[in-house]
Amino acid sequence: MVKREILTHYLFFLAFFIFLAIRRNLFSFSSFPFWLGGFIGTFLVDLDHFLYAFLLNPQDLASQRAIYYLKKREYIRAFLVLWDAKENRTHQVFHSFSFQIIFLILAFWVVSSSSSLFAIGLVLAFSLHLFIDQFSDFLVLGNLDLWKNGFFNLRIEERGQLFYFILSLLIFIAFSFVF
Repeated sequence: MVKREILTHYLFFLAFFIFLAIRRNLFSFSSFPFWLGGFIGTFLVDLDHFLYAFLLNPQDLASQRAIYYLKKREYIRAFLVLWDAKENRTHQVFHSFSFQIIFLILAFWVVSSSSSLFAIGLVLAFSLHLFIDQFSDFLVLGNLDLWKNGFFNLRIEERGQLFYFILSLLIFIAFSFVF
């Protein structure tokens, strides 16, 4: 399951970034920061699981097990414990409607006004990862209830969740054409 999800994220990342690279002619060595930013942006979203375990809810059983494995320097095992318990987390920072709205606003600002290929790659890949996670949650759970809690406890009822997802995805696609 873990390997499949990681593979899914990086296959979408590669497909999307190859599309952008063809569109913007980003295959030279000078475009390396764009690709590096994309690789890092894809990875950064998963730090949310560690934020939850160590800062937001360290008393959770999975968090305690992960901390135990980290102290023993069993990093892969700690990651797997957090990964297996991710469906039980309802108060993650990055995986929330409120964070995604704020991030999309900042992403638009970066994509439309920054000349940093690294920053553009990072925010586009980060956004793409969030959308893949949302789509996966919607397919598996039939709703996006895990995304309700965040900074502002923004709650979108089930009827509006699909509309929200499609609208935010269309905004993200528009960003890729602004770039």
